Amino acid sequence: MTDPIREDDPYANKLRLDKNVSIVYPKFKILDKTDEIIKFELYEANIALANALRRIMISEVPTMAIELVDIRENTTPIHDEFLAHRLGLIPIKTPNINYF
Repeated sequence: MTDPIREDDPYANKLRLDKNVSIVYPKFKILDKTDEIIKFELYEANIALANALRRIMISEVPTMAIELVDIRENTTPIHDEFLAHRLGLIPIKTPNINYF
C-alpha cells in the first residue's frame, strides 16, 4: 500500500504514523431498521466519536418545545423560571412538525 502523504508536504513527517502502529476503524452493526427508527451497535470506537455521533443525531431530529410560559400563581417552592425551563425540556411529538 502506498503512503497517502505527499513527499513535498512540509508537515509530512508530523503526519506520518509509525509503521508498527495499526489503525483500528470503528464498526457498525445494524440491528433493526424501519422508516423512522434505526437501531445499531457501534464498537471499536472511542468515546469522542460516539458522543459526536450522538450529538449530530440529536440535532437533526425535528422537535417542538414550549417556549413562552405565563405562570399566574405558583404555590410550589420551585421558582417560576425553573418551572418554565423544565416545561421547555419536555419534547412534544406532532405529525405536523414541518409546519411550525
